[in-house]
Amino acid sequence: RVLAGFGLVFAGIVVISAISYRNTSVLLENSRLDTKSHELVQLLGSVEEALGAAESGHRRYLVTGDESYLKSYRATVEQMPEYLRYLRGLANQGAEQRDRVETLERLITSQLKAEAGAIIQRKKLGYEGVRHLALAGAAKNEIEEIHRLMTELDTAEQRVLHARVEESAGSTKNTIALLGLGAFLQLVLLASVYFLIHHDVAERRR
Repeated sequence: RVLAGFGLVFAGIVVISAISYRNTSVLLENSRLDTKSHELVQLLGSVEEALGAAESGHRRYLVTGDESYLKSYRATVEQMPEYLRYLRGLANQGAEQRDRVETLERLITSQLKAEAGAIIQRKKLGYEGVRHLALAGAAKNEIEEIHRLMTELDTAEQRVLHARVEESAGSTKNTIALLGLGAFLQLVLLASVYFLIHHDVAERRR
């Protein structure tokens, strides 16, 4: 009976240690993924800001012909491949998000290409040749779709992030409870060993 009791307590401690280890691994993985999610959301904001500045400067150029307004556009064209590479790396957690990023990449490429074509038209035809583009935007449809996709990306990432936060909170509570139980079982084990030794010594003296 004593051996069986020790075996049960020891088995309990082993099980608790294994579950605590698993919970800790989940917490570490969630922390890594949370960092990627925050970086993705921040990057989406940077991409949207860059595209907005490029489009705004581009329209001013179409109206005025002043090439200084193309500074933001040219900077965006230069930076966008790096932005998109980074975005693909951050959005590799799910097929749905990857599909959105691929679509977003095609739309951004289409937007910048349409704006490049409008610049050529402006140089050849002057303001009257691109007046309709200056008023509506050279890539109006693409820009609207880009905003929609970015909102979807952001919303989906925030939803996943929230779910991981709840999972991490639950794992933390469980781990704390299990560690407390494990400490109690170890005390029971030590107390039992002490009692048995003390009893054995008393028996030997008698």
